[in-house]
Amino acid sequence: MAASGENLAWFNVDTSVADFLRLLHAADCFPRGGLYSGYYAIQAAQRYERFWTAVLKEPAAGAAPLPPLDVAYTWLVHRQDPVGYKAALTALGVERRHPASEAQAFGFSVDRADRKAWKAAAGAHEQWPPPAPGSPYDADHEVLARGVPNYAMGLANSMGHFSRLLHTWLRPHFLDMKFLERAWERFTKFLRLHAAHPQEVLVPAADIALIWHTYLGLSDKYEEMCARVFSELPANQPALWRPDYLTLLPDQIPAAYGKTAALYTAAFGGVPYADPDTAWVGPEVPYPLAAPASPVAAFLGALDDNPKASEQAPAIARAAAKLGEGQPWVTAVVPRAGAHSLYLAWLASRRAEHYYEDATCGRCCWTSSAAVHAKALSTGVAAAVSCAYFLDLPVTAKHPYLKAITVRSGLWQPQHPAAGGAPANNGAAAHHQPPQPPPAFSPTDPERTLGPSQAHLLAGVSQLLGGGAGMAAAVVRGGKGGAAADVAPLWSILGAKGGADKAQAYYRVAWALAAATDVGRMQRAYQHRKHNARDDDHVYYYGTTDYYQANTLWYAYGADAYTFDDPRRNSSNGMIAVGGGGYDGGGGGWSGGDGGGGGWSGGDGGGGFSSGDGGGGGGGCGGGGGGGGCGGGGGGGGCGGGGGGGGD
Repeated sequence: MAASGENLAWFNVDTSVADFLRLLHAADCFPRGGLYSGYYAIQAAQRYERFWTAVLKEPAAGAAPLPPLDVAYTWLVHRQDPVGYKAALTALGVERRHPASEAQAFGFSVDRADRKAWKAAAGAHEQWPPPAPGSPYDADHEVLARGVPNYAMGLANSMGHFSRLLHTWLRPHFLDMKFLERAWERFTKFLRLHAAHPQEVLVPAADIALIWHTYLGLSDKYEEMCARVFSELPANQPALWRPDYLTLLPDQIPAAYGKTAALYTAAFGGVPYADPDTAWVGPEVPYPLAAPASPVAAFLGALDDNPKASEQAPAIARAAAKLGEGQPWVTAVVPRAGAHSLYLAWLASRRAEHYYEDATCGRCCWTSSAAVHAKALSTGVAAAVSCAYFLDLPVTAKHPYLKAITVRSGLWQPQHPAAGGAPANNGAAAHHQPPQPPPAFSPTDPERTLGPSQAHLLAGVSQLLGGGAGMAAAVVRGGKGGAAADVAPLWSILGAKGGADKAQAYYRVAWALAAATDVGRMQRAYQHRKHNARDDDHVYYYGTTDYYQANTLWYAYGADAYTFDDPRRNSSNGMIAVGGGGYDGGGGGWSGGDGGGGGWSGGDGGGGFSSGDGGGGGGGCGGGGGGGGCGGGGGGGGCGGGGGGGGD
């Protein structure tokens, strides 16, 4: 959808808005307290100023490199202040300050090519995951080695703005093509309103804000637009218009929003400024999956809690003392927008289904098995716990969860104009309109947000969110033609009697095991089918980090003990040609991990010699169970398959 009107058709609104929202969704999922405030906010700003600006100074030999997630988010936040961004990058000696493409503007990556570009500027300071507090390259050590950064503190203080904005933008109609077409037309009027009243701090409605902040992310195009539209502003009014409303105090916003609405209505023939679809949803209204009664409420701590909090506290305190004296990023508690809960629900459901479909031979047998349900639930929980260790996160723009955030038709049904809510923390700002109920979310919003490729994983969750009757009866228990097949396995299992209690119990013990030992051991104990991180998530886990040892992780493909730039890696798929299990059918290598289970109609899964847990994997539908390794037991056969023999 090319933007139209006002001769401002300089970017495709649908693709740019989707890319912009994908970055915000991913940032909302950042673990160990998040990116909006606290240690990882200041570290992200520090990494951006120290290393990413150095990457920008170097000409790219091929495709423009992409930053890691935390740095990509910080870079986006910096470009939201076009005047300050231009001055800072000029002072840092960056001549090519604008993103080279839309892909670089909103993209982020952990691919080997992008790691290589990062390493050229940052040396041993890892690209991803970011160094943990107390490690040799943490925020405190970087200050000792390189001094106090110039702009990082201010950036860290601005990192929380997008949380309250994304909270509203999580409503599905903000991804509707017709809605965005209307938003663009309203944005062009908003530009004219600023040109007529440059001295006023205008507060955008939520749809206008989405277009505005996306445009700011495309900094070169935004500068071009401002030069054309605001060229005749008084000398004391900068042509590069920045969203000053973000700096207003909460008690100042209602009046500014009301004045903006009055000016807009007067300037454009009485057209209402806001309606229920463009009103801001306040933070007191939780996103459905982030509410206390949500079926994934027990898992949300996987992103908020730090399993190493006590031992890392001194390092975090040192960073705050050196970089946070009197700074809001140290003390501010910024709630997540709610995208984190949508992601965790999608992740747990995907992994549960991955196991369930295999264990039930495509829902043709054992669909009512309590053991199958327990293992499916356990597998979903294990993925959630892994997130606390920077695993199983949407850390590349190619991730399937993020690719399902697309602009499409059919998500918006226009409502009658009503009083619009002002931005978060400010209540409603009615202007010559009767009061209306405050905007809110619907229990069906999570199911409607993701595109067709991933929507099935949320199918049925609205029945749990809305307290729908009969959810327990929807347990998946037979072929693909009945109503039960319309409900993702995880939500059927959680809707059954005792399902939520079992999920909480699994989460507690899995979390405790990972914290007491390591995340790889937790995965082996609670994840009952290996996941292909490389091909399914476009992510690869390398070597030893501050959070995990990749060779101990429980993935079919996508993890090994070697560095990303090891010369033995295959140039096409990144694999190291050194033993190891294959996808669901391969056995463990010499002294390797557990033997993989046979896939659908797959071969025998053999245990490795002296392998970790020794047992051979179970055969798939029609496949024989694998033989155990030296000292291991044979795995059970699949549907119709025989069990494998034990080892020595």
